[in-house]
Amino acid sequence: MSTDVIDELVGIAPGSPLDLLRARRPDSREHAQRSFEALFTESPDVSLDERHAIAAYVTELHGDRAVAAFYAARRPSQEPAGGRLRAALQHAHLLVFRPNRASPEALAKLGEAGWSADGIVTISQLVAFLTFQVRVVAGLRALKEATA
Repeated sequence: MSTDVIDELVGIAPGSPLDLLRARRPDSREHAQRSFEALFTESPDVSLDERHAIAAYVTELHGDRAVAAFYAARRPSQEPAGGRLRAALQHAHLLVFRPNRASPEALAKLGEAGWSADGIVTISQLVAFLTFQVRVVAGLRALKEATA
């Protein structure tokens, strides 16, 4: 397994109490890392630049500037958002703040902006994963501070 991204985001050192705590749930740790790796793999539907831009935006929406900076730093380019990316960011905003308003019409806007069905699914999966990741990171940071 590559470097565990949650460990990196929290600053968990090997052998530390939090490392030992996470080691008690190896499947959870591995599945979270594998999800990260799968969602940040280049594909014809959603480029790495788009994925990292969406990730930086979503984690910023959740109020985690450190995680947002992690993803922003990984963008291969810092070009301004075009219409396609702008539509993805609007969809991400909807899923973060008003998921109950996600509708066929909202998905149609993504299609109109040039997103394929696979791309739309990937964007939605990315937003869901990032929401999970931000919460896990926040919880582990709180535990780290409480045990410091």
